[in-house]
Amino acid sequence: MLLFLLVLAFSLSKVRSIAFEPYSLRTQSLYEPLGIDVKIPLLSWRLQSSEITRDISQVAYQIRAAHHERDLEVNPLWNSGKIVSDSTVITWGGPTLRSRERILWQVRLWDSDGKTSGWSKIASFEMDLLNARDWDPAVWIKNKDYATGNTSLPYFVKRFRISSAISSARLWIVGLGQFVTTVNGQSVTSGVLNPGYFDWNKTIEYSTYNVTAALKDGDNVLGVALGKGIYRAEKPLGGRYYKFLTTPHPMKLIAQLQLNYTDGSCQYMVSDSSWLTTVSGPLLESSWYGGEEYDARKELLGWDTPTYDHSTWKMADISSIPNPNAIYRARESPSIQSVEEITAISVTDQGNGTYIFDFGVNHAGWPKLSMRGARGTTVTMRPAELLNSNGTINQVTEGTPIYDRYTFSGNGIETYVPTYRSYGERALLEEFYSNMVSWIDYLTSKAENNIVSYGLGDWYAIDQSTPVGVTGTYGYWMSANGLATIAYALNRTVDAQKYSDLASKISSAFHTTYFNASAHTYATGSQAADVFALEMDAVPIKEQQNVIQHLINDIRQRGNHTSTGEVALPSWFRMLSFYGHDDVIYDFLSRTDSPSYGYAIIHGATSLTEDWDGPAPARGQSLSSQNHFMFAAVDEWLMRSLAGIQQAANSIDYRILNIKPAIVGNISHVEVTYRTTRGWMKTRWNRIGTAFTLQVMLPYGSIANVYVPGMNATSNYGMLIQVKKTEAMTVFKIGSGSYTFKSVFDVNTKRE
Repeated sequence: MLLFLLVLAFSLSKVRSIAFEPYSLRTQSLYEPLGIDVKIPLLSWRLQSSEITRDISQVAYQIRAAHHERDLEVNPLWNSGKIVSDSTVITWGGPTLRSRERILWQVRLWDSDGKTSGWSKIASFEMDLLNARDWDPAVWIKNKDYATGNTSLPYFVKRFRISSAISSARLWIVGLGQFVTTVNGQSVTSGVLNPGYFDWNKTIEYSTYNVTAALKDGDNVLGVALGKGIYRAEKPLGGRYYKFLTTPHPMKLIAQLQLNYTDGSCQYMVSDSSWLTTVSGPLLESSWYGGEEYDARKELLGWDTPTYDHSTWKMADISSIPNPNAIYRARESPSIQSVEEITAISVTDQGNGTYIFDFGVNHAGWPKLSMRGARGTTVTMRPAELLNSNGTINQVTEGTPIYDRYTFSGNGIETYVPTYRSYGERALLEEFYSNMVSWIDYLTSKAENNIVSYGLGDWYAIDQSTPVGVTGTYGYWMSANGLATIAYALNRTVDAQKYSDLASKISSAFHTTYFNASAHTYATGSQAADVFALEMDAVPIKEQQNVIQHLINDIRQRGNHTSTGEVALPSWFRMLSFYGHDDVIYDFLSRTDSPSYGYAIIHGATSLTEDWDGPAPARGQSLSSQNHFMFAAVDEWLMRSLAGIQQAANSIDYRILNIKPAIVGNISHVEVTYRTTRGWMKTRWNRIGTAFTLQVMLPYGSIANVYVPGMNATSNYGMLIQVKKTEAMTVFKIGSGSYTFKSVFDVNTKRE
């Protein structure tokens, strides 16, 4: 049938008085980072305007930087001058940066109309300790009296006095396995579970904190409490669950506190034998997997404050770096934050002093308990994802036993919270390029005739028939193809061709080894084998529709169910959508029988699960994790296909987009707002009967091809360019700004 399309445009008659403004300035993708150790950091920004302006983009930028705000204009450390570029991510071009150096910087922009923005708000970053010798004379310290099961975990303090006005103070610290740091009883960060995971035999990842506000005139105390983490993975107390064991390394720390005074002088406090330590505290166990043991009768109330009496504490013991060859690196990833407090939706009395608290949602967190108890009374908290039929907890999916145990001090109401529990940036690609090459070399060494026949296969697949060589070779191809793309982006043309050729050879070998010509499928005929072959471009053009039809037939024969596991599922979504079969995906997502997302949901799952069936195994399998991200490939389909937001294959940094929404089933409204590196973008579509409306908002510097259902389309806005017109759709080319498209849509029209 004929479809009629009307494109509505916002008026552009208003003349802009200024161009767009740069905002959200970041260094190494971080806002106002306190410590970075990348010697040539990345500077980035986004664009914004108070007006809806079309087809405007950044064409040039200018950056200026200085140590002091007063010097930005008249005596900058670096002035880039006007640089013709539409990039919003650039590398530092000023003088070589030094340890502890603080830099202020601004940017201003030119747009495609020749207008200039004002200077942005001032951003800042601080360099970290760039050389190992910058830690001198700090040394690693420990408490050698710690003994598992006989003492508490170690506590450390450093007492010091301040007699002059402080302008700023910075703390560099790392504690192994985990650490909590305070100044005068105040935590130095809202982050938890520090320092995060790293291989301490290769890298020591330290954190930097601004502790200025916590300091005061007179006596001060810097406090550190250490926990085990994964670093000291030993058999925990009370028969608690453990996943693996390592050598019980001594818990230790290294720290450096720099005090900057208003008169320009500075003072350093470093970890050494002058620190005081004790193992007579309340925290007796902090098993990463098994839980925590806390005896409030041994609490050291105020241990990290100046008024506490540390006379019975001993001097710290000198230790050493875990591996002399390990390098110090600043932590750049944001720390884990507590983002929400969840209250139990029900409490069930099981008798015998046992209560079940149901929080209504599977989550990552820890309990907060406030209650009164007689001195020496214990309360045990056991987390679980599932309940048994009699209402008791079931820890089979996590390991058992896992529990936190608290012993009351008897001092009124006590509160307990466990301390420990378990984009155009080419510089990053350059930094890890050799690692990627090494990975390809390793896979090549494992391959026979370009087939890699080892690995775990299509993990948790319904159809277990897919050969390991199918998944292994797909991974080999993905790696080679990805490295070819990266090499092109880095202008390594020889390597790009080398790895592109390798990817082609792998694809060809896959077809030769696994293609079943009579059945129009690959290997055992599993859905995984078909989608891998299609995504690898291993299928000859004349066979592509046959293979996709074989895939669809198998899905239909299974009652509109996938048979893939977590490795093949992303390809399953991508290939069905790429070949125009989003209706098949919709039919699968509408299912509530096993195996499907809907089945897990109606049986009580509140998060993605490790197995398709979630809390109610329907195929004789054992229960698995109830909070697992591995089947989250549907997220990509929701964004790329249903909302229609796709970055073009040749695009970097969201310069070029394809807006191509899939209109399927009885879905009548979809709306997505997404923040790209260039700014916010949005798609919104709805349909009422045959009336279809699509709204698109692009950030500055982006262009897009918009695929709208329709034929004989017209536009009342002359700047829109039609780049393609078929019986199924019209494609428009647009620039930045907001657009509305309307059409009459026939649900029976096949999506191209």
